[in-house]
Amino acid sequence: MFLLSAFVSKADSYSVGDSYTMEVVDEMQLPTIMVIPYKKSGESYKDILQNDFDKRIAVAAVQEGFNQRGVTTIDFEAKMNAAMRSANFEMNDAQTVDKQLIRNSGSDIYVSVDIKKDFAANGNRVSLILKAYETASGNIIASKQTWSPRFRTSAIDKLASLSIKIMLDDFLAQVNTNFQKKASSGNTIVLNVSIANDSMTDMDTELGNDMIPLSDLLRLWVKKHAYKGKYHVQGSVAEAVIFDQIQVPPKDENGNPFSVSDFAFNLWDYLRSDVGIAVKKRVDGNTVYITIQE
Repeated sequence: MFLLSAFVSKADSYSVGDSYTMEVVDEMQLPTIMVIPYKKSGESYKDILQNDFDKRIAVAAVQEGFNQRGVTTIDFEAKMNAAMRSANFEMNDAQTVDKQLIRNSGSDIYVSVDIKKDFAANGNRVSLILKAYETASGNIIASKQTWSPRFRTSAIDKLASLSIKIMLDDFLAQVNTNFQKKASSGNTIVLNVSIANDSMTDMDTELGNDMIPLSDLLRLWVKKHAYKGKYHVQGSVAEAVIFDQIQVPPKDENGNPFSVSDFAFNLWDYLRSDVGIAVKKRVDGNTVYITIQE
């Protein structure tokens, strides 16, 4: 995260191609953001980026608006193109790939962008609909919709640019306020613990001094180390346990920022030293992957 100057408009009117006058009014801290196109059920991001030019324009306008304000953004189209070049993209289900792209993007927040068009005899306008979600949990933290002024132009990029200029500062302030509230109560991470194919252990294997099933050992450890005991188990089978939401503390016992990597190391060390099993760990964004090796 970083310090960002918040802006307020002093312009009373707009015209296509006009510069937008800004005045620095305050400083705020914002997360890293990735801008993605809104998709309906059954759609894939790959199809949208290839076939829906208007949404691509809308995403580009929003990302440019963020960049102009000094926000650190992650380019979603670049992430998607990299995935399309990977063999796994064709092998895996498209919806699963879409989820993985967002979750492993490295962004704190992703912003979904949709666009509506209103073409009339007295001029054309577009509306952008923005919704910000916390990447780790998928919880919505901000939303806003605004129409551009009407102009006798069919230039969607110009109209989208006007719409985002009108509302972006308020939207960023909303993102900042709600994200800081969540940050003060700890970060949200995802934990996926799985069993290696050649492992002799599964989640029902009784381990530790008290000979407790591994799934329960994990749940009790997470409950103890989750911030204020806040966590949720998405599912548990013999081969894996997934915690889709774990609140981790904002700082460690020394007052230093507590990271996802810190959480991953602590769990890895517990399983290796206290439980006595060999494990591997991997961190992608706010997701921790633990694999039981033996």
